Amino acid sequence: MTTVFAPVFVLVMLAPLFGEYLLGNQTLSEIARLPLLASLYGPAAVVIRDTARRRGRGVGAMLALAAAYGLIEEGVVVQMLFNPALVPQGIGALPAFLPGLGADLWIAMIVVAHHTIYSITLPIVLTEALFAAHGPRPWLGPAGYRVALAASGAGAVGMALLIWSTTGFFAAPYQWGAAIGLAAAIILATLRWKVPPAPPPTARRVPPPMVLFAAAFVLTSAYMLTVGLPGWFRVLACVGLAMVAMGSLAHLSRRKDWSARHRLWVAGGCLCTSAWLGSAAIPSSGPRSTTDAALLIALAIGSLLLWGLALVRSRTGR
Repeated sequence: MTTVFAPVFVLVMLAPLFGEYLLGNQTLSEIARLPLLASLYGPAAVVIRDTARRRGRGVGAMLALAAAYGLIEEGVVVQMLFNPALVPQGIGALPAFLPGLGADLWIAMIVVAHHTIYSITLPIVLTEALFAAHGPRPWLGPAGYRVALAASGAGAVGMALLIWSTTGFFAAPYQWGAAIGLAAAIILATLRWKVPPAPPPTARRVPPPMVLFAAAFVLTSAYMLTVGLPGWFRVLACVGLAMVAMGSLAHLSRRKDWSARHRLWVAGGCLCTSAWLGSAAIPSSGPRSTTDAALLIALAIGSLLLWGLALVRSRTGR
């Protein structure tokens, strides 16, 4: 099996564009950082996608592996979970702070959700639809898979060195251990879990695509808006919303007419959430200029056009 380069390249580019620029963490005037960010996000997204597909698994496994990736990036590489320099108000002042871990549980749930949905799974779903003719087959050959693994590790090390040299912050060993241990548990459980035989599909039909689109937009938006809730209620709300979303997807995917196009409509709702999140976010470099605001709008429109193209290509299979 040889590596298919076109979808790999597209996914490597979409992962940082969605995970950083569309979400407003970086401005488009900082596009020169794209290669560095692509080295962090891109190979990881490709490895996650191919790892799941090599084992005959679907988007559920990709979501779990993406969550593990989010824990590693934010707990070990960037260390946002523990670094007070990256949280303006100070981690200890946040309402869901865990003193024994030195992290805020709500912040952890938000940033891990960002990576799970927007940095990894959403780019994978769109890229698979854009290259629907390849189906669920792996894109990487054995050598390509090893290269992607090595590139993912190198990108993480490079970003970690940059963050450490910039902030001078090193998390405590027990903090790294907690992030790595939880991520490893998720990865092992995902890869070793034997998928039971699929039950017969139910006769009920999947709701219309626009209902799926709207539901995904409302649920993901509500998850991010939990910031407005007091104290630990924001954590409880995040847990409840995540359970509703995952339970609904698991239930709908067992219906006989569920297809990749339905999954793509769900992705469209998530994409719209990332667009408004990006417009509301303050970039790491400070408030964006008028030019950067216009460029962000252009990126959001371009992303939606790409989603529309993915819908077309998923229907034609080309």
